[in-house]
Amino acid sequence: MQKDTSLDSLRKFPRKNYSRLISVLYKGRYYTFESIELSEGGLSFLSDLVLDNGTECIVNLQIPKGDFVSIRGTIRHSSKVNGQINIGLSFDKMAFSNKRQIRSFVAAR
Repeated sequence: MQKDTSLDSLRKFPRKNYSRLISVLYKGRYYTFESIELSEGGLSFLSDLVLDNGTECIVNLQIPKGDFVSIRGTIRHSSKVNGQINIGLSFDKMAFSNKRQIRSFVAAR
């Protein structure tokens, strides 16, 4: 039997497409980016800037059909895609109510 090693099978939380503007407080400055995916564990977004892995930041976003929230996170990875940088950010700590709202968004079809 072959082991499934795809990225989706390695993820701790399921993700859903989330194409909206987010703001990120990074090293004392606010930037606006276009998000790609959202999960209760983090999100991915496109950037023209190189953001340093391991750097903590604050993300502001609107949870679909939910609250506008500010969440502390850490830059985990970056990769170049079509001339832009795809940034992966993991959420560090989040209120349970925010997790529940994101979980509901991801689970909705």
